[in-house]
Amino acid sequence: MSRNYVFEPDWVVSPGEVLEDVLDEKGMTWENLSEKSGLSLDSIQSIRGGETVIDDGLSFTLSRALGYSSPDYWKRLQNLYDKDCARLASSNSQYRLILETKPIKDLIARGFIVKEEDATKSVDNVLSFFGVTTVPALRKMYSDDMVSLRHSEKVVGDPLALACWLRCCELEAEKVKCGKYDQDKFKEALNEARSMTVAMGNDLPQRLQELCASCGVVFVVVEEFKGCATNGAVIWDEADRPVLMVNLRGKRADIFWFTFFHEAAHILFGDKRRIIEGLNEADDAEVRANEFSQNILIPDQYKEELKTLTTEESIVKFAKKVGVHPGIVVGRLQYEKIIPQKKFNKLKMKVMWVEG
Repeated sequence: MSRNYVFEPDWVVSPGEVLEDVLDEKGMTWENLSEKSGLSLDSIQSIRGGETVIDDGLSFTLSRALGYSSPDYWKRLQNLYDKDCARLASSNSQYRLILETKPIKDLIARGFIVKEEDATKSVDNVLSFFGVTTVPALRKMYSDDMVSLRHSEKVVGDPLALACWLRCCELEAEKVKCGKYDQDKFKEALNEARSMTVAMGNDLPQRLQELCASCGVVFVVVEEFKGCATNGAVIWDEADRPVLMVNLRGKRADIFWFTFFHEAAHILFGDKRRIIEGLNEADDAEVRANEFSQNILIPDQYKEELKTLTTEESIVKFAKKVGVHPGIVVGRLQYEKIIPQKKFNKLKMKVMWVEG
């Protein structure tokens, strides 16, 4: 299917700059042009600097002096220049509004971006943070289909908040040293990670990061941005290493661990596609990742026994038996509607690590 593209650069070329190139090509000086056109050198320098607007009469004079057959050539250049300036002024005004958005304010508050007195410089700092040089590139960066995501169906996400979180994750990932990805070692490491669900501790992110790095997987925990609407993501870096990214959205251990193993499944099964998880529930990879996460936390062999857990004592005893934190069992029971959402929530563990 053919597409029509409109070229709209984020820079402009003035008629004076074009005039300077034309003189170079013709081997003429500004003095030569003054002599041939009858215009004073000051008038010509004013055109060169963009102070003078080229009207019909001036366009005719320049065209005749330079041998152009079209008398309105320079007037048309002036019109295009004026139009592009107006477009860019509007664009810059719109993108200065980015500085007033909640995600960018959060980035500034967290010290990732320096806010200058000059709004244009602040916008430049935003572009630099994202590693892009133009506003259109930034717009493309926070489109929806960037990475494999797991997000809530009930929350309408803010693409800019998502982009901020992902970029912070990428910057954190650059600090992590690890070798080439080893699938077999990673599969073994996930069993070790499961044992960490019982006694998590404040050093858990560090321990998980070291464990994953030993298998060639980069793991980072970065604070979410309001409106991000995702708990985790997976990307593959330039060295073809997987980067497993999570946050503490929801602040509950059962959510954290389900997300961790869900994203790990995408890595383990070699899923490198860029998909929006939650919008592709029927997708085989999503179903497989969900099942993997559920089964590694509470193996399928205990499925029927789960249905009998209706007391706090039975939940705690079962959790000890299978080797996971009781809050994970409660989360599973609530998800499958075996117990009400508000029941036994005191068994759930809050996670409040210092992130990122």
